[in-house]
Parts: sequence; C-alpha cells; structure tokens
Amino acid sequence: MDLDEWNRDGLNLDGKKNKFKLAMSKFGREGQIGFQDHGRKVWYRCIRIKQLRDRQKITWTFDCPIAPHL
Repeated sequence: MDLDEWNRDGLNLDGKKNKFKLAMSKFGREGQIGFQDHGRKVWYRCIRIKQLRDRQKITWTFDCPIAPHL
C-alpha cells in the first residue's frame, strides 16, 4: 500500500467517502504504534515490527496461528 496514492481528503482510492477529514498521504508516518480494540476485548501475539527502507512497499504477512474468536 502506497499512502502517497491516498491524496484526496475524505475519499478512498476508489472515490468512495471515508471517515477521515484529511487524506491518508497527509497523516504522520513516524511515532508510536497503536492497536485498536473498538471497545471489545482483544489479544495480540506474534507481533513483529520491522523498520522499512525508504519507499519500500508494505506487505502484510501472518506467520503465527490466529486464535479463533472467543
């Protein structure tokens, strides 16, 4: 995912509205990492954080077994 492509305020890449007032390309790209829970109990495990080289594309991989929803 290249955040620079998300350059229209309040819109996704496909042109549909989203909840953000600013385009994703304008969001900060350094700082703390937060995990969302949306008000429910959640568990995280096997989290790996890797520093990417400049302009490297982000790919998501899950190499840990995912627990069933409880």
